[in-house]
Amino acid sequence: MEEYLNETPEVSAADAFELYDTYGFPLDLTELMARERGLIVDTAGFETLMDLQRARARAAQKKEIIAASNVDTSHPTRFVGFDQLAALAPCWKLSM
Repeated sequence: MEEYLNETPEVSAADAFELYDTYGFPLDLTELMARERGLIVDTAGFETLMDLQRARARAAQKKEIIAASNVDTSHPTRFVGFDQLAALAPCWKLSM
């Protein structure tokens, strides 16, 4: 570790990003600890990696409309929970 610190006066963006993304270690704490040891953190590179991660997350989101159900709701449900702990009810449709 000491050899690494002597050779590199900077915490790379990749290392700072891995600490943040994988272990949840905040960037500001990484910067504080680096500063205590006379190092700097590549924050510009970190922000670039964060932007790439955000773009990947947005691209991975599903963009489809999901219908809640096609069940006929014209028959209202009567709530009986104040009067009884269990009740029988018909099942009109079961879909998977």
